[in-house]
Amino acid sequence: MKINEAIARYKPLIERKLEEILNREIASIGHVELREFYLALKEFILRGGKRLRPLSLIIAYRGVSASEENYSLDNIVEISTCVEFLHNSTLIHDDIIDRDRIRRGKPSFHVVFENKYSGVTEAQHLGLSYGILGGDELFNIGFKVLCQAKHKLRFSLQRALIEYTKAYSDIVKGEILDIFYSVVRNASLDDYFRIIEYKTAALFEASIAIGLILGGASSETLLNMKNYASLVAKAFQIKDDLLGLYGSEEKIGKPVGSDIREGKATILSVLALSKLEKEDKDRFLSLLGRKDLTLDDVEWVRSVLDFYGIRDEAEKYMVEFSSRALTYLRRAELKQDSLEFFEELANYVMKREY
Repeated sequence: MKINEAIARYKPLIERKLEEILNREIASIGHVELREFYLALKEFILRGGKRLRPLSLIIAYRGVSASEENYSLDNIVEISTCVEFLHNSTLIHDDIIDRDRIRRGKPSFHVVFENKYSGVTEAQHLGLSYGILGGDELFNIGFKVLCQAKHKLRFSLQRALIEYTKAYSDIVKGEILDIFYSVVRNASLDDYFRIIEYKTAALFEASIAIGLILGGASSETLLNMKNYASLVAKAFQIKDDLLGLYGSEEKIGKPVGSDIREGKATILSVLALSKLEKEDKDRFLSLLGRKDLTLDDVEWVRSVLDFYGIRDEAEKYMVEFSSRALTYLRRAELKQDSLEFFEELANYVMKREY
């Protein structure tokens, strides 16, 4: 199945189910301020996004299971939302940690409430507090979705829950390292790959693993697809780093150069600090973490990275990871439609524009 075909078929179902689940949460709440909070969560999660994680869960499940063997299509779509809730949970927390005020072209979740109560003395504190709680609650809603799933093999559901909670734990580890290296700024390439293994790859691995476990995949297929997911996610993150500096603000939904402003350990900054000559390195270091970074500064960073061949080197790593992922994919026992989807996904992550 082609990616565009899968998106056209399943994305509307995923988004309808996300809305349905959140509507159930909202319907159970009588207090006005609480309803306002949950309505804001609903608006945030329905802003858009690629929905690659729930989509991958569904395609993985259908790649090893007869279509109605364990779950109907409606059931597996509902289960797939657990990883989208978890993903959006991490986005809300990420925006607080990174001090990003824009997400998908609109105010970040915590900024929504900061703006709404701008006339109140503690508006910023209120917004940050709501953001922490909003991220926590989306994790909880996703966990509840998975807990409420029925499966004839109870052990399979337990394994799926373990994958979900492990992903969140790994994301926390990745976030800790990400924060540390954005302050210390001495991350090696190995440190960078460790961060993205935790922060990016963990949830993509879990998404595919949950689908495979619930579909009854063999242990060999599960292991091969976890390796595939890890490598594709790394390629995805490298592309994210590239888009963060070279992409279109309109398409990526946040200011270009945000990673530089926050002093983030991206593949570009890590390679730059290891390869730039002293004068260029000193200037680059002076710009890392600079909140008043200008467009001229961003343009200088782009030009110096291009001069040293750093953009090209980052792209080589991306291509290598994607290519290695396909080696593991070909060892997995999946139906042809699913194999086709995951093969195209490995190429899609490199070519996307947002």
